[in-house]
Amino acid sequence: MNSLPFCGLLLLAVWPGCTAPASAPPAGTATLVAPTPGVPGLAVFYGSVKIDGAAAGEGLTVVADANGVNCGSGTIRSARYELAVASDSEKRGCGKPSDPVVFRWLDGSADGGRPFDQRAAWQPTSQQLDLTLKTR
Repeated sequence: MNSLPFCGLLLLAVWPGCTAPASAPPAGTATLVAPTPGVPGLAVFYGSVKIDGAAAGEGLTVVADANGVNCGSGTIRSARYELAVASDSEKRGCGKPSDPVVFRWLDGSADGGRPFDQRAAWQPTSQQLDLTLKTR
């Protein structure tokens, strides 16, 4: 029996030695495999991003904090984001079920960024959460 390496959650990369399913997307595209609910791991958030009512600019960064700890970040592409928020078992202080998650836009300011209007509860699953922010 062949033994394959553990591949885990894969965001924007393919580990060498991992095999793709027969219906794999074309090379260069990202595939998100959601963690199994109820298993400590990652909380994945995704959705649209609007700042002052307009689609967010390309390449800006969204950061997720749980319990005051930076537990994940993602880059805005086509006014959308996707990021994984680590669990406490992966990074001390990060999410446990029902812990609040705060999302920030890193705008280059010295104060650590601006918080988005939305919050979420950490759960080991994928959740859609559209983010908005008013700066004026």
